[in-house]
Amino acid sequence: MRRSFLMFLGLFILLMIAVTLAYFTLAKRGKTQPQPVKPPAVALTKPLAPQPTDAVTRATTQATAPTTNAELSAEDIANNKREAILEPWQSAMDDDDATRILAESMKLMKNPDPEIRSKVVEGLNWVGPKGLVALTDMMYDSDPEVAREAAEAWVEEMRQMENDDATKAELIGMAAADVDRLDEDTLNEMLSLFPDISEHQAAPQLYEMLKASQNPDYIREIINMLEFVIQPGDAMDGEDKAAAMRIVEQWLKEHEGHVDEKETDE
Repeated sequence: MRRSFLMFLGLFILLMIAVTLAYFTLAKRGKTQPQPVKPPAVALTKPLAPQPTDAVTRATTQATAPTTNAELSAEDIANNKREAILEPWQSAMDDDDATRILAESMKLMKNPDPEIRSKVVEGLNWVGPKGLVALTDMMYDSDPEVAREAAEAWVEEMRQMENDDATKAELIGMAAADVDRLDEDTLNEMLSLFPDISEHQAAPQLYEMLKASQNPDYIREIINMLEFVIQPGDAMDGEDKAAAMRIVEQWLKEHEGHVDEKETDE
């Protein structure tokens, strides 16, 4: 019995020794074995699209920008420029300074912007008789609306002139220098001024207008006014310019050197 126990104990000790040796052997092998190298992580990101150049960006912006915004921007720029040009004129208007208003208006008469020239008409009308000569020039403005505004201001001022038939007739003559370029309304308004002028001041100016005009409709209106002013013995044919001119020439010859009573009193 004792012998069996000793044998069992010896086998157990040997087994324990074998297990211990195997454990240390495996542990040592694990420390010396090289560790696998972990490959670096690769970022799976989407390639970036090429960035547009400045030219591309500008083209895209221009293509997508609303047209109305661009137009408004251009209009704003034009308005700002116009206000800057008109600043001295507006300052004179605000101060009610007739001398400065006339001077600033004269500077801007040939400005290429019709809206600025429209302001010029306003200023010349404001200064009264001193602006009449300049308004006479602006009646032939290249912009029809500006020309019409100038004509209306000119006629308005002419109607307010009193007891100065010679000056009034002279101004009408200046305004009618190129009569066929005037619009029909302006011509009719101009002709309507003659009944208030002495016949001896009116007839020569009407005669010059008749000579200058090649427009049949204008010729007819001028002849009708001439007939009203000089009241010849024979009726004047509104269609016959040559005959009308002969009648007027005869009348002028007969009244050459005539001085109105009103002029003599002065």
